[in-house]
Amino acid sequence: MNKSQNHPIKVVGSINGLISLAIEEKDLFLWNPSVSKLKNSLTGRFTSYGFGYDELYDDYKVVGITKYLCYDDSRYNVGKVYSLNNNSWKRLDDFQIVIQFPRSGVFVNGKLHWTNTAKRFGYHNDWDIIFVDLADGR
Repeated sequence: MNKSQNHPIKVVGSINGLISLAIEEKDLFLWNPSVSKLKNSLTGRFTSYGFGYDELYDDYKVVGITKYLCYDDSRYNVGKVYSLNNNSWKRLDDFQIVIQFPRSGVFVNGKLHWTNTAKRFGYHNDWDIIFVDLADGR
C-alpha cells in the first residue's frame, strides 16, 4: 500500500521575485516563478534558514544554521552560507552561538537577523538580535 506523505514546505524568504523554499529542514530550493526556473536540492540538515541578496557582489545567498550537541551535552549552532553565483556552501567560522528559536532569518539592509535568548531556570531572558552580513559573512 502506497501512502501519500506530507512533507512540510517552508518559505524561507523572497527577494526580487526569487523565492527560497525548504522541505523538512533538509532540502532547499530557489524558485523563480516568473520564468519557471528551479534551482533545487541545495541539501543540508539545517534547523534554521535565511535568504537574502548581497548587493556588493550581486549575489543571492542562503544562510543555513545547524544545531550541534557536544560531548558535555552543551549545544551550539554553526552557520553556512550558500552563494548562488558560486553554487557552493562556505562555513561561517565565527558563528558558534546558541539560537533558541529555529525561525527563518529576516533580511534587512544586507543582513539576515534572528532573535535570540538564553533559557535559564525554565525562563527565556536576555533577548538580543544576531545577524549575518551577506557581503562579508560575519
